[in-house]
Amino acid sequence: MAEPARSHSAGISRSAARAKWAAAGVLVLAIGFLVFWFLQVMAPRPAAEVPELAPLAEFAGIEPASETLALPAEGFVQARAQIALVSEVSGRIVEVAERLVSGARFEADELLVRIDEEPFQADLADAQAAVSRARVELENASRQLERIRALESRNFSARQRLEDAQVNQQRAQSALEQGQANVTRARIRLDDTRIRAPFDSEILSENAAIGRFVNAGEQIASLFATDFAEVRVGLARHQADLLATSHTPEKSGYFDLAGTGAEIVSSVARSPVTYAGVIDRVEPAVDPEARTINLVVRADQAFDSTSDRPPLLLGDLVEVRLKLTGRDDWWRIPATALKQPEKIWRLSPENTLEPLKVEVLFRADEQVVVQSRRLTAGDRLLLTDLEGPVAGMEVRPEGRTGESPSP
Repeated sequence: MAEPARSHSAGISRSAARAKWAAAGVLVLAIGFLVFWFLQVMAPRPAAEVPELAPLAEFAGIEPASETLALPAEGFVQARAQIALVSEVSGRIVEVAERLVSGARFEADELLVRIDEEPFQADLADAQAAVSRARVELENASRQLERIRALESRNFSARQRLEDAQVNQQRAQSALEQGQANVTRARIRLDDTRIRAPFDSEILSENAAIGRFVNAGEQIASLFATDFAEVRVGLARHQADLLATSHTPEKSGYFDLAGTGAEIVSSVARSPVTYAGVIDRVEPAVDPEARTINLVVRADQAFDSTSDRPPLLLGDLVEVRLKLTGRDDWWRIPATALKQPEKIWRLSPENTLEPLKVEVLFRADEQVVVQSRRLTAGDRLLLTDLEGPVAGMEVRPEGRTGESPSP
């Protein structure tokens, strides 16, 4: 009986062991599931995909340029005449105008300097005395010739005596004429002792003082004419063509531009000052260095010191605005809208970019005047420098979308 009891006890022990292993396996699986669940819950989740936005871009409107425009140019102010005033005679200075300093204004024929006149008055007196003597000699020679002619007509005088009398009379006549010429020269030299302003002028520099001896040909002062100013401007050939076509579409000749209006803008004061001008002439030769066509713009009374405006300064660099008439296919656009030499980007109704080719006519400050028949009023042009813009690229307009460039 003892043996069966032992077998039954061993069977129970094996069953208990299997139950423990099964419970342990279930526990391990449960723990593994919990760990897997924990890791799944705590693991970072991938970010949700966000649709890419179109780039922001600034746009500005355009403005028609069919009215009178100003073709900008630059040039230096010059006078119609600028001379060195020299003494025609040698002598000592005895009088100098009180206002003879740089910047002083003088009217035409106004006295600037006087040189001692006494030596020249003496020369004139000598020349006049010589004329008086020559006149007497001529009268005597003429009377002698008449007597000999009368005798010769009655055969009382030889032919040789008549010829000698004629020669003496001609010599006396020549001496008188020479003396009269000497008087004229003496008067001119006497008048040259008074150095006067040749025209309405302003003094640039002077070198005169009482008591100073000057030689003939020595400079006394430097001055320039003040009746009007001139500005020479050089235009590239396409600019000159543009200006000529605007004013003379049939002839399109450069020389027909004379009389065309212009403005001269100077910064001699705190703010720019404008002077009315006109194209006076077109020079007949192309500038050999710059290869430009030169126009001379004239401004009357630009040197006037009595007006409310400050006068132009000789040699000043000024802006010249040449007037021309625009066309219906000319447009004024911001300079920043020109992305390439002749390319702009227009905003379409679908907020996409559309490239356009334009012809650049000229630039003025922060604006450019272009020619294009594809542009229309209300178009908006890209100002922002986008990276790699392409046709059809979608953008988000911002900023000055409804503005037009200021005139």
